[in-house]
Amino acid sequence: MQSRLYISGYWPLIGNVKHSADHYQKLLPRTLMPLRGASLKFFSDDESVLDWVVSISNQNNLHCEPFLINIDDLPAWSLAGDMVRACERTNLDAWPTPLQFFGEKGSKHYWRDFKGSGPMIYRKLLSIWMSKISIVAAEARRLLDGSDYPYRSIAWMDASLARFNRSRRRWRYWKVRDVPNQLSHYRGSMRCFGVPLPIQASFLTAEVAVWPSVENLFLENALSASSMAYAHDEETVMAECCRRQPLLFNAIDMPFHRRKLQSWWGKNY
Repeated sequence: MQSRLYISGYWPLIGNVKHSADHYQKLLPRTLMPLRGASLKFFSDDESVLDWVVSISNQNNLHCEPFLINIDDLPAWSLAGDMVRACERTNLDAWPTPLQFFGEKGSKHYWRDFKGSGPMIYRKLLSIWMSKISIVAAEARRLLDGSDYPYRSIAWMDASLARFNRSRRRWRYWKVRDVPNQLSHYRGSMRCFGVPLPIQASFLTAEVAVWPSVENLFLENALSASSMAYAHDEETVMAECCRRQPLLFNAIDMPFHRRKLQSWWGKNY
C-alpha cells in the first residue's frame, strides 16, 4: 500500500489579476519535484497544461494521471454562483477603495477579484477553490467502494504550493505524516471579520476514510456562507468547520507544546 495519493489542478484564467500564467509556470514544476515515486491525479481544462504536467512528472519519476474537466463542470460551480452574489451584497462601493486590505478576506476578494477581475472570473476562481475538498472526497469514496484501496491517505495540493517553501514551520509537505481521524493543514495568515483564520488550504491531507466526513461538514457550512453578505472562500468556510468540530483538524505547523495539548485534550475529554 502506498502512503499517499496527491491531487492537484490548474485552470488558466485570462484576466485573473490575482496571479499571471508566469506564476504557475515557475512554481508548478517546483511543487511537483519533491514527490518522486509518488502518484498524482491532475485536473485542468487545458490539454496543453495536462501534457506539460505529465512531462514534468515523467522527469521526476512521478506517476501522473491527467483529467480534462471544464470549470463549469466542477462540483462547486453552482455554489460559486451563489457566493459571487453573496460578495455583491456587501456593496463595498459605498465606501472608497481601501489602500490596504490588512489581510481581510472579504475586502480583498471584493476589490481584487470581484471588481478587479470581474464577476465571471471570480466565479471561476471560487469554483476551483470551493471544489478542492469535493474532488478529493469523490476519489476517497471511489477508493472506499473497492475491496482493497491502494492508498492510506489523499492530499490536495495547490499547483503553486512551492510558494511557501522555507517560509513556514514544517514546510516540507511531502514529509508530513497524517494524524488518525484528522485533516492536517497549515495555519492561515488572513482574517475573516477581523478574526485570524486557523486554516490555509494550499495543502490538505487526511486518511482516505476521513474525507467524506470533511466534505459533508464543509458543504453544510458553505451553504450557510453563501447566504451571507460577505466574500467567503474555502478558507473562511473551513475556519467555521474548525470552530464547530476542532478535533477533526490538525495544524501541521502548530508549535510542539500546543500540538501536545490539543492531542491530550481531545483524548481525555
